[in-house]
Amino acid sequence: MDIEQWLYSLPLRLRSFFHPKQVDQEMKEELSEHLEQQISENIAKGISPEEARRSALRAMGGLAQIEQQCRDARGGSVLQDLAQDLRYGLQLVRTRQCSVGWREFCSGLIH
Repeated sequence: MDIEQWLYSLPLRLRSFFHPKQVDQEMKEELSEHLEQQISENIAKGISPEEARRSALRAMGGLAQIEQQCRDARGGSVLQDLAQDLRYGLQLVRTRQCSVGWREFCSGLIH
């Protein structure tokens, strides 16, 4: 990735990091619009509405898979994963410190 692409994508990635629910909602709305457009095209070809919907879903692939591919392509998941890993690491350190402190306290009572 060259510097221009990186500079262009940085605000988008930050928006994805700080407003993930809003970005996800916008993505779902856009995918829904594409699905509805495909359904309309199928109906215009003379396919029944139920079959048009099934055919559109098949043509697009699974919506959940497409959503995940979009999230992965967006790249915000890297930052979210890093933040989650840091939170987990801090929680683990706190837990282990309490555990070590408790063991030392108990061993002090025994000796």
